Amino acid sequence: MSPGKLRHSILIVDDDLLLLETVVELFQGEGWTVYQASTVKEAMRILKEITVDVILSDIRMPTEGGFELATQTRDLRAENKNVHLFFMTGFTDYPESVLLSLGARGIIYKPFHPGELLEKITGVLKK
Repeated sequence: MSPGKLRHSILIVDDDLLLLETVVELFQGEGWTVYQASTVKEAMRILKEITVDVILSDIRMPTEGGFELATQTRDLRAENKNVHLFFMTGFTDYPESVLLSLGARGIIYKPFHPGELLEKITGVLKK
């Protein structure tokens, strides 16, 4: 990380542990502070302790998914406009307008190229 460059933080939420680890390593390699959770309940425990710049969440998970996480973090994101929510999904049956109406700043469709993921998220942070 170059001097003077802000260190961003991200919470990645996905029940696919292999994908979770891959995305964690990607962001760590870029100098981010990375938190990870495999459930919405675990993510909410983390968010009670720390604030992150980005929440990146899968939409479909076994118990609660990205929609529930979006609802549970709505107040947090309203109070702190610097917390950005992104969804990841392998399904295309979610209208983008619905996802954006939940407060998402972007949607990343799986499978994705690591560069595409970084570009989409860092692009929003630069604005």
